Amino acid sequence: GAARVVQTVTRKESNDDRSPCPGRRSQEIAEAAVHGAMESSKMYTAAATTGRSYRGAAGDGAAEQQLAVARLRRQERLALLGEIASGLAHEIRTPLGALLTGVKLLEKGGQRESERDLVLSLLRKETLRLKEKLSEFLAYARPSKPNLTSGLVAELLQETVAQLQQDSELTKDMKITYEPAVEEEPCYFDRAKMKEVILNIGINSLQALDGKGSLRLISFQSHGRQWIQVTDTGPGITAENLDHIFKPFFTSKREGTGLGLSIALGIVEEHGGEIRVSSVPDRETTFTVSWPMSGKPEER
Repeated sequence: GAARVVQTVTRKESNDDRSPCPGRRSQEIAEAAVHGAMESSKMYTAAATTGRSYRGAAGDGAAEQQLAVARLRRQERLALLGEIASGLAHEIRTPLGALLTGVKLLEKGGQRESERDLVLSLLRKETLRLKEKLSEFLAYARPSKPNLTSGLVAELLQETVAQLQQDSELTKDMKITYEPAVEEEPCYFDRAKMKEVILNIGINSLQALDGKGSLRLISFQSHGRQWIQVTDTGPGITAENLDHIFKPFFTSKREGTGLGLSIALGIVEEHGGEIRVSSVPDRETTFTVSWPMSGKPEER
């Protein structure tokens, strides 16, 4: 599986787009956009370089090519291990520093009860923060297989939107809407893991909006696949960043491990699916998640 990345998609709009059935029309537009993007999208995969051909001496070409591929994969694993170690050290250094400072303050003693309570609150907060970061690293390093069960994606979207709306600090006055698939049929997916995917994308989108704009989630089914589109009316993603957003530890935010989208991609790939991204600067960004409704990977 792989994520497909579309650097820029433009779309003309006219009054002819109006329809007596807004839900169905929105899904028709979304479906048309997806199939258009499929024609122009490019594959994102960390292992793409292993597909390069290797020409050796006659008779030894195949064996030498296998050695070259094995060597390249080993180098990639070592490089990724280095990234994980470096990223982990960077992410835990701050909370560990705060914990150490708090412990030293308590060791000195002499604080008033209110000051002591403040230090204890800080220690509790930083401990939870450290636990969350370690859990995220483990989720990336040791992903579990999805537990596929039959269900309706409409229920998943309703649950996800409700959870996003509960965070008033994140959503502020922004509008969040969702449109379930027309005449939706049950499909197979891991409800908890797919909710994590949509939540991650939704949170990233709301953070990019920074209190201004709207977020729209659309679900539809086509060609034996389940599709979910998450579109925000934010500043968009630069072409440079678009090539890196699924890479581990890449982030344009001040806080965060940069593993959220990498984990989301891994979950979707475990479903035999993929993620595509399209972005129009200063207008909108759309993440499109899709996977086989049967829960079985398609033959390509």
